[in-house]
Amino acid sequence: AVDESDRAVAFMGLTDAKMEALFVHPAHRGKGIGRALVHQALALQPVLTTSVNAQNKQAIGFYENLKFVQVGRSETDEQGRSYPLLHLRIDVCGGRAE
Repeated sequence: AVDESDRAVAFMGLTDAKMEALFVHPAHRGKGIGRALVHQALALQPVLTTSVNAQNKQAIGFYENLKFVQVGRSETDEQGRSYPLLHLRIDVCGGRAE
């Protein structure tokens, strides 16, 4: 996503049905940009998964607000580091998206 000056303010990485990354510049949070990117991903993949750092309360709240549900937990990240992750899923076919 870009602003009116064509500067990047957010991006999302999507691999099949997994959202690998979603970043919104702090100055642009709360404007609906992240929600719009997730909805674009859901238009492509009606069942979507992602993982979020279990200590990132802001991100967890964002995903819960979009009706993602926790489907698992890991005590380490994908590189084996000691960062607990929550594994989340949303299924628009199952009525879990606004």
